[in-house]
Order: sequence, then structure tokens, then C-alpha cells
Amino acid sequence: MVIDINVDMVSSEDKRLGAYFVKKKELEAGRFPEKVLKYLWDDAFKMDKTAIFNESCRSLEDVIAVYETAATDKLAAVLKFSVYEKMLSETQAVIF
Repeated sequence: MVIDINVDMVSSEDKRLGAYFVKKKELEAGRFPEKVLKYLWDDAFKMDKTAIFNESCRSLEDVIAVYETAATDKLAAVLKFSVYEKMLSETQAVIF
């Protein structure tokens, strides 16, 4: 999605997340918003935040607040439903 959304940007290739971007301990719920969600908001989707974040998230502060206060799935609370479903299907494909 990073490449598809940012097709007009010359440097979209280097915006993808990978093994060198984040360590396993940084994926814990308490650190995830400041590391991953902030990166997606500020860098990877800075030109079109609505491509992945749901409409209730109008600022990075909103994203973090919604993520941290979500009673159920934290990512489902901040991501657009279509993005969340795609992420789940991609994850299932890797597992199986």
C-alpha cells in the first residue's frame, strides 16, 4: 500500500516497513503507536492519511488516543475497515 498510495513520490520505495525498521519489543502495544503509527502518519502516508486511517483520526494525537483507549482491537479502531481487513488477510496468508 505504501508504494501504491505514494506512486507519484520518487522515494516511496524507502517508506516501506521492514525488519530493520522496528524490533520485536517495539511492537508491544505500549510502544507501537509512537514507533509505527507515528511513522505511518508522519512519513509513509503524509500526503494522504485518509488512505489508511479511519475518519475519526484527524491528527496523530487522535490516532494515538483512539489506539490507546480502544476496548477491543486497537488497530481496528484506528485503521480504515478495508485496510484492517486487508492486513488480516495478508497476515493469514503468511501464517498458512
